[in-house]
Amino acid sequence: MAWADDGAPPASTQAARIEAVAADAAAVFGAAIARADAFTTISEPSRFTLLGQLGLAGRLVRVQPGGEAAFIVPNAWHFPGVPEAEARGPGLRVALFGSLNTWFDEDTLLAGLLRAMERAPLEVVCIGGAVPGHHMAGRARFEAGARASRHAPRFRFLPRLPIDELLAELRTCHLTACLDRPGVEPETGSRTRLLFAAHQGLRAVATTTCEMSREMAAGGWLRAVPARDPDALAVALLDAAQGPPLPDRAPLRARHALTATVAPLAVWTAAPRYMPRAPRADTHVEALRARDAALAELAALRASPTFRALDAAGRPLRALRRRRR
Repeated sequence: MAWADDGAPPASTQAARIEAVAADAAAVFGAAIARADAFTTISEPSRFTLLGQLGLAGRLVRVQPGGEAAFIVPNAWHFPGVPEAEARGPGLRVALFGSLNTWFDEDTLLAGLLRAMERAPLEVVCIGGAVPGHHMAGRARFEAGARASRHAPRFRFLPRLPIDELLAELRTCHLTACLDRPGVEPETGSRTRLLFAAHQGLRAVATTTCEMSREMAAGGWLRAVPARDPDALAVALLDAAQGPPLPDRAPLRARHALTATVAPLAVWTAAPRYMPRAPRADTHVEALRARDAALAELAALRASPTFRALDAAGRPLRALRRRRR
């Protein structure tokens, strides 16, 4: 009997933009979807993608309605060793933390920050370095654009910091920004950095593509901005910088308390049950194996003396192709 943390593999593999990563994810999660008895996912939209995968694998055929063991376990208000900070007063210092990764819209962010700097003495500290093995061209482009602007002195770029140094920097800041690009990842994923910003008393300006950002916007814990609109971002940043502190965070803290987020896991482990497998539960894994075998056979055929001879002759190869059609 097994529980699998499915997360949002379609979103993650799209965000990575690396075929090898996508292939590995398909093999790993394909096997999990074929065999596990219960699943964790990070949001309601990602639960729907998971149910689609289970249906494609044939695993919902034998499950009674309501018996699908696919549970939502969202991000937790749980940052070990990091004390919760008070909400901040007005101020114009923006903290950017977390990687500017493949789903992050650093181009709109930079344009909006520069436009806000034209109107007010806004300052920005960007904390964090490259993530090993991760595509980080966006971070490099953002830093190059900031350093080339006439507002370059207002930007500070710091590497990844020990937690005490990070918290010391954040205590000098007042707000943060988080912008999504269009795509599957923002729709089915989540944003730990927004929860951490609220935990640290920072006001946030963000797009509301994912479930968590919509929840936080509805509660007043962040200011929503449309995607790819640097003018709206500049206005929102300046308004948020001068606006009131965060509203009471108790509902957000309770909703994302560790005990609340893992409640489905606790219930299932107290009375685990098997999720019926499809007649051929490893269909996805078998398809991948069949694909790999076919590609290997094709490569061997193309490397054979006969194929090379036909290819060199030209005319016989074309005739062979016409006959096959």
